[in-house]
Amino acid sequence: MQKGKADLHLIDVDGTDERALTATRTANEMTPAWSPDGTRIAYASDHEGDQEIYTMDTDGNDVQRLTTSAGQDYMPYWSPDGTQIAFVTMRDGNSDIYVMSADGSEPRPVTGDPALDSFPAWSADGQWIVFGSERARTTDIFMSRPDGSDLLQLTAGAGENWAADWRGAATDGTTPPLTTGWIAFTSTRSGNPDIFLMQPDGSTWVQLTTDAGEDLASSWSPDGSQLAFMSDRTGNLDVFIMDADGGNVRQVTTDPADDFWPAWSPDGAWLAFHSMHTGNADIFLIRPDGTDLRQITDTDSDEGEPEWSPDGTQIMFYSGRDGDFELFVVDIDSEGRIQSDPRQLTANDTNDGCAAWSPDGTQIAYMGGFPPAIAVLDVASATNTTLDLGDGDGWCPSWSPDGAEIAFYSYRPGPYRDGKPNAIFVLNRASGEVRQLTPGDESNWHPVWQPQTPG
Repeated sequence: MQKGKADLHLIDVDGTDERALTATRTANEMTPAWSPDGTRIAYASDHEGDQEIYTMDTDGNDVQRLTTSAGQDYMPYWSPDGTQIAFVTMRDGNSDIYVMSADGSEPRPVTGDPALDSFPAWSADGQWIVFGSERARTTDIFMSRPDGSDLLQLTAGAGENWAADWRGAATDGTTPPLTTGWIAFTSTRSGNPDIFLMQPDGSTWVQLTTDAGEDLASSWSPDGSQLAFMSDRTGNLDVFIMDADGGNVRQVTTDPADDFWPAWSPDGAWLAFHSMHTGNADIFLIRPDGTDLRQITDTDSDEGEPEWSPDGTQIMFYSGRDGDFELFVVDIDSEGRIQSDPRQLTANDTNDGCAAWSPDGTQIAYMGGFPPAIAVLDVASATNTTLDLGDGDGWCPSWSPDGAEIAFYSYRPGPYRDGKPNAIFVLNRASGEVRQLTPGDESNWHPVWQPQTPG
């Protein structure tokens, strides 16, 4: 290699038989990438002036220039089927991701943000491109479709994240390759309330919604492939559904009254929610396609936050029909027909609500009092146990799929006050350990655990 110049070499995986591919040139050749069939190498070179993308055979012969733009082109990455190449370009005056056909034709932009975008890599099915970007103040990992749609942010935080690689990953072509066990939650990290995902250790944040409206109170479908949520993006609060990658958003309710707190039935056939259709909050059911609306409760008091029992035979909700807000349950069949009068579950001196069934249906975690604590109701014995959450309050519990942990959010160090940031925590039931998942200098709330086995 000539001083100040970079050449490309090949070497066997055992470290032997090193040979030069571009050693006869007095230019910089760099960022090589193998074609999927192993017959060609794409790389960047400035031997004709600007840095451009070239391909060559694996012996250095049959060199073909693919790009001819006035800006620098570099970091080529082949699509899994070998028909396209993603690359970084400065042709628009900024570092962006482009895609072109493998012969250099049809270059088109994937990104167009004023921030720096670089290090593209394809998903194994060719449906996504992951890349590093400085658009979120720090360098973070994003992903999008090859046409630039369905942009998702995968990492977020004070650290720097870049040069992601997707080799070996597998997806079904419709959702990002997300494993099970994610926690969906609402965060103001993006500037207004949006739905995010994170791993149970607080890592790998994925932003799902980016609408200017407020997106809140997400609920997983039983197969873990979709999320229902409430949003005011249409002017008032309505129920929406989206795929687990944030795509394919569709509106479920369209009534001028506000609709809140959607909850999937275990068979996926219904969404329960509470609504102001009648002037006060009542429980309603609707099909996920927006049809077959039916009312479940009808009293002069507010009743809301419905939650299905794991076997789908009961809906739990809070009600103020007897003074304080207490938890009630009503029996229901698979066709959404009421099978019993509501029965009262709690009878405390404080307001109870924001409840969640344990995965086996034997316990109910809920919040009560103010500042609220989290208690667990044993359904069979009707006994209540207040949980030790450490130094702070506890809001809106959610069980892990195995029932071993409970996620919640908290304003700590206390006390609660309007506008104060809150963070998401997880309590391990066996050890009593409480661990913090999200930062305490921003608002993150309403965690809900993904079901164990997505479809």
